[in-house]
Amino acid sequence: MHKELKQITKVETFTIVETPPNTNVIDGKWVLHRKRDGEGKVIHWKARYMVRGFQQRFGTDFTETFAPTVRLATLRILLSIVAQKNTAVVQADTKNAYLHGQNDTNEVFYMTIPVEYLRFYQLPSNLLHLPPEQLSCHVWRPLYGSRQGAYRFYQFLLETLLKLGFTVSTANKAVFYKFSFNVLYVILAAATDNFTIITDADSTADNFLNDLEKHVELVRLDQITWLLGTTVTRNLTNRTITLGQKAYIDQICTRFGLQDAHSVSTPLPPGIDLSPGLPHILPKTLGISEKKTFREIIGSFMYLLVMTRPDITYAVSTLLQHLENASITHLEFAQCVIRYFKGTKDLRLILGGAPSICGYSDADWASTLDRRSISGFAFFLGNGSVSWSSKKQPIVTLSSTESEYVALTHAAKDVIWIHKLLAEISPIYPERPPLPSTLFCDNQGAI
Repeated sequence: MHKELKQITKVETFTIVETPPNTNVIDGKWVLHRKRDGEGKVIHWKARYMVRGFQQRFGTDFTETFAPTVRLATLRILLSIVAQKNTAVVQADTKNAYLHGQNDTNEVFYMTIPVEYLRFYQLPSNLLHLPPEQLSCHVWRPLYGSRQGAYRFYQFLLETLLKLGFTVSTANKAVFYKFSFNVLYVILAAATDNFTIITDADSTADNFLNDLEKHVELVRLDQITWLLGTTVTRNLTNRTITLGQKAYIDQICTRFGLQDAHSVSTPLPPGIDLSPGLPHILPKTLGISEKKTFREIIGSFMYLLVMTRPDITYAVSTLLQHLENASITHLEFAQCVIRYFKGTKDLRLILGGAPSICGYSDADWASTLDRRSISGFAFFLGNGSVSWSSKKQPIVTLSSTESEYVALTHAAKDVIWIHKLLAEISPIYPERPPLPSTLFCDNQGAI
């Protein structure tokens, strides 16, 4: 806690003042976090002081909130290229990232003084005669938890990288790149304060990090082995990168008491329809406590779905449709997915292979009670899947051909985006797959 307060004080995050009348003063709290490695072991304890941003008022305490972050599909595409070309990839974290931002003069807010601050620091001499409850912090920099924090840090990062000669990707605003004579290059993918840096050589990465450290305090994590809660294993001989989330799956099984349950071979029974009112769906809805558990289970699936496990996309999207009217049957099927994870926790997503793009699209026409079809697609860059989706179509289609055509449209938009990203980094990726890309469909009428 002392280290956190020391950093907050060092950058002059706030000024202690007498609270003006009729002012919205928000409070904060300490959040203690255990950072884990790829095996789930605790490697670091962290204390972060966070303000309760939900108490802020729009237009007075903040205005803008949106901050781009790298798409996970973008990360997989970049890692696939790294594997193919055997280039260097390192990681770095920003220390106290949000404190690098600066609030606009029209969105400076007031916060209660942290109790721990009074233990380590003295109040200004001109305010000693006032009781602490009449004082507050006039906050100049966005603390963690503030509504504008991520936006302000992104603006700081954007300005810094533009000064260093980088260009912002139009395909993903959280990706920045810099090419020099088509030989030296740096690509930075930012997940808020976590940077994945791809360069032509380790020396280029070191030079870039030295330049960046003149503007921001970094923690260098060297070669990539752990990415956003995912284990990363690199095989230079086979030119592959493997992503796995075994530790996260073990945490899910333990959290919901299924660590000793028997595993199953599929997430859901094939062709199952979970629409309420069907004979195999129990009519009894979940109570408040059970509904909370059901939502937590589905929420825990989401990171696996978007990061390394395309095999559960359909199952999770099906269960997500019943968050509001879930019954005991839906809870049981959600637990079935956990049992599937338990038996497949050692599965890995392997990226790499020849530079080619291949996609597959499909739709199940009117398979549920509401007659709306499910679209699905998967795209492979080389031998590994880099982008996938499964979602209910927004319209009721009148034939299987029409539903397949809607699914193809959904897939085509994604492959256009993939080529847009690859075109931007073409100076260092001349092997990129040529247009057009092959998109497979199993409906002759739609083709």
